[in-house]
Amino acid sequence: MAQVQDGHTNACDSPAMLEENQDSGSPTPGSASARQVCIQRHPSQGFGFVAGSQRPVIVRSVSEDGPSIGKLLPGDQILAINEEVVSEAPRERVIDLVR
Repeated sequence: MAQVQDGHTNACDSPAMLEENQDSGSPTPGSASARQVCIQRHPSQGFGFVAGSQRPVIVRSVSEDGPSIGKLLPGDQILAINEEVVSEAPRERVIDLVR
């Protein structure tokens, strides 16, 4: 299940990615301003977003027609991937989880 900001749940057949908007502070996974999103990998577009390589992991851009459109926004901070907190994870671990 993926929990979104309004509190509703949506079935999710793929791993979820927890993120929050950088402008809203520094919440932890499960906090009120954090939300889970479910993104299906596209065969040729991947997840359809580009993230920075520094910590915390910040979404830099979202592909206009990719699977992340409407789910992630530039400036969002990725807090957890597949329920694993990545705010302090090494770059290589984050890459492995996204793959």
